[in-house]
Amino acid sequence: MTYRIFAHTTDIQEKRIDTYGISVISDGKEKKRLFDVSTDLKALKKLVARLNAGDVELVHLNDILDDFYTEHC
Repeated sequence: MTYRIFAHTTDIQEKRIDTYGISVISDGKEKKRLFDVSTDLKALKKLVARLNAGDVELVHLNDILDDFYTEHC
């Protein structure tokens, strides 16, 4: 399982915002794509590095994101 960051733009209250998501890759195929995970690229890079270093299974991702949001929001 590999986690990757992707950039995209979204509209929030009539403003264009650059935001970042996480793509989950397994066996060369995208298994899941999460949009609007964060606007803080630096924090998201650290999270994705930890996800990849820990070889985190997809089933745990939502709980880890809950913790991430608690820390960064």
